[in-house]
Amino acid sequence: MPGFGNRYKWEFVGKPPAIFTIVAVLLAVNVSLGLALASLGKFIIPKNMANSKECAAMAGYGVRFSVPESVCWFANWNFWITFILLGAAILVMLVYRKDVRRVR
Repeated sequence: MPGFGNRYKWEFVGKPPAIFTIVAVLLAVNVSLGLALASLGKFIIPKNMANSKECAAMAGYGVRFSVPESVCWFANWNFWITFILLGAAILVMLVYRKDVRRVR
C-alpha cells in the first residue's frame, strides 16, 4: 500500500533543540531499562540481596522477586514515566512548532 509507512514523518528544520535531544535520550534510556528489567531482571538481579523486599511489580508467573526499594519503585512507575517523557517530547515539538516540518 503506497504511503502506508510514511504517513506521518516530522523533522526539525536545522538542528533540534537541546531540550528535545535530552528528552529523547531519557525516553530511550527509560524504555531500554524497562525492557531489560522486564525480560532479564530475573537473571541479572541476585537472589536474597541485602535490604530488599518483595516487589509485586516484578512478579511473574506467581513468583515474586526480592529487589531493592529503588528497583521496585522503577518497576511500579515505568509505564507512567515512559508516557510522561513521550508527552514531554510532543510538548517540545508543539512549543518549537515553527521549526518542525512535515516530510513526505
